[in-house]
Amino acid sequence: MDFKEVILSQIKLHPQQEIGYIGKKDKEIIVLLLEALNGCNGLLHLYLFNEDYPTHQNLKFKKLESYNKNFRLESRLFEQLFLVDCLDQFEDKSRILKKSFRSLENSGNLIIIQDKKDFDKNTIFDLVQNSGFVAINDIDFLKDKWIINAKKMHGWGFGI
Repeated sequence: MDFKEVILSQIKLHPQQEIGYIGKKDKEIIVLLLEALNGCNGLLHLYLFNEDYPTHQNLKFKKLESYNKNFRLESRLFEQLFLVDCLDQFEDKSRILKKSFRSLENSGNLIIIQDKKDFDKNTIFDLVQNSGFVAINDIDFLKDKWIINAKKMHGWGFGI
């Protein structure tokens, strides 16, 4: 299984799906998501910090000035949310995870892709679990990155 297959295995596509992406620009992941969403008339909400991205028909882009300034995420908007190489940039890591929890629909998936040098797996698991997520798993496929997925479930954790 290669990197592309691992990323695509994390998403379940259906018509008019909305996926969120917060973090550093990883062109390979963004292009994979846009190509996948193109086939189902979906939308990628892309939040990048101090970086731009070219326009695309399946893209809603927002440039964020700072990791630690307030930014809003709409409640129950995403079915999947990717946090890519950004946890280490937030002063209050639990705050971004709680915002992520609120922004996911019930039974939505959180996918964290983070450099192994910045965090150990147990630290990320604890942060994710303390933010109300359940069914937390890791895919230890890449030499230098963690891929961790978790689920927001109705009636579990902090979900309603």
